[in-house]
Amino acid sequence: MLLLTLKWNEATNEPQYVQLYTYIKNEIIAGRLAEKVRLPSVRKLADLLGLSTTPVEMAYQQLLAEGFIQSRPRSGYFVEKLPDPEFSPKEKSQHEQPGWNRPTVRDARNYQYDFHMSQNDFALFPYTLWRRLYNQLLCQAREEDLFYGDPQGEPGLRRQIADYLHRYRGVTCSPDQIVVGADQFGLLSLICLMLKPQLERIGAENPGYLLYANTFRQHGYETVPLSLLEDGSRCFRAVRVAGAARRRFYTLLRDTLLEQSASRLHQRAMGAFMQNGHLEKHVRKMRSLYRKKHDALLAAVQKHFGARAAVIGADAGFHVLLRIYSERSEEELKRLAIQAGVRVSSTAFTWLKPPVDMPKEFFLGFSGIALDQIEPGIAALCQAWFGDS
Repeated sequence: MLLLTLKWNEATNEPQYVQLYTYIKNEIIAGRLAEKVRLPSVRKLADLLGLSTTPVEMAYQQLLAEGFIQSRPRSGYFVEKLPDPEFSPKEKSQHEQPGWNRPTVRDARNYQYDFHMSQNDFALFPYTLWRRLYNQLLCQAREEDLFYGDPQGEPGLRRQIADYLHRYRGVTCSPDQIVVGADQFGLLSLICLMLKPQLERIGAENPGYLLYANTFRQHGYETVPLSLLEDGSRCFRAVRVAGAARRRFYTLLRDTLLEQSASRLHQRAMGAFMQNGHLEKHVRKMRSLYRKKHDALLAAVQKHFGARAAVIGADAGFHVLLRIYSERSEEELKRLAIQAGVRVSSTAFTWLKPPVDMPKEFFLGFSGIALDQIEPGIAALCQAWFGDS
């Protein structure tokens, strides 16, 4: 069986489910796992690879979410037909061409002005301090520190998170109520498994971050779009299921042999970083920088776009929405922005249920772009879309 050729990379902190997902995905893209081929069941593959069922289930769910495989009731998992612009082995030369769209949601182009909606500014991160904390932990490390550790996360880090939430967010919780994981998809999948016996329908913001809705959908939930108010605020009722879910989190520990996906050493370094007050200091510094970028972005949009655009969602998060009043189609606006070397993302992909009259809106992220590039970037975008600035 081809899947048995998988070799774990022990020199990386990448979780095993990510390595497994990447391996199967690459096998499908390369054509070594052909369309309609049936994959081993979760339990069988876990036995073959010497894993618990959890990382296999998580890898399969990620492949489902990205359309590489499909799940047939009572039949199993099957390789899905890849849509264009995927490639077959005979088309490998096309894969090497510049600008070819890889089978991923990530945009590999280089932009002069990058208004990425979820990028961060890492220039002020205290690398020297972090390296010193990490090296101190390595000097104290024991062999068991290289193993999984507490499935719920390192106790020291969970204590620091609970303390931080209480002091800065007004949230009262105990370390036992906190679960640490390596990425959003893995944690969301865990939530799906915890809530499954109690709930069949999940409300999701519309528009919203589709990773949440799609993860629940791939776990068999019905996702119900919940509209936001015009200013982006939420207006809907939540259901309290925390107590029962907690009892379900420990059943899962027992039944699935759930293991921790985040590195113990990284968790312990983060715990020390927080305990010594470095996180608070860094957050204060970044808030000041992001406020300057936010204000510079709003000023630049007003200066260059004027009445031809409107900003929605100011003072919320690391991006704003730019609603464009133009006769051009959304596709043409996207193409012109790319040609001008400006990265902006359409909000169209965030809709679970698109409105009949879809507005032309784009995300403008300000956290990752340099402060002195914000105004020239907005000027270039306006020039591309309206021919002047």
